[in-house]
Amino acid sequence: MCTVTKLDIKTAIILEDARRIRKGMQPINNIRKLSFELIEKYPRKYKVDVLDKQLYHLHTKGVKSIDRTYRFDEIVEDLCELLNITKDDLVLELDQ
Repeated sequence: MCTVTKLDIKTAIILEDARRIRKGMQPINNIRKLSFELIEKYPRKYKVDVLDKQLYHLHTKGVKSIDRTYRFDEIVEDLCELLNITKDDLVLELDQ
């Protein structure tokens, strides 16, 4: 059996948007805007077109435990910091 790790990005965005709206800030709304937020915060780490596709893939298909890399963990840490959530709330582990 193999474990697939997905990111629950949509739920994390919804929770962060609720916090932002209460503070009078602009909500994120979608993965594309989230990638721009990450690029704005970490300009030397990410590229626009690549990050969009990576986040969408991690949200829909995920990665197998064998394919997890340092890059995956780096993205998760940056998302947790940007969205003010814990890793447990963002990462979903599914057995296949």
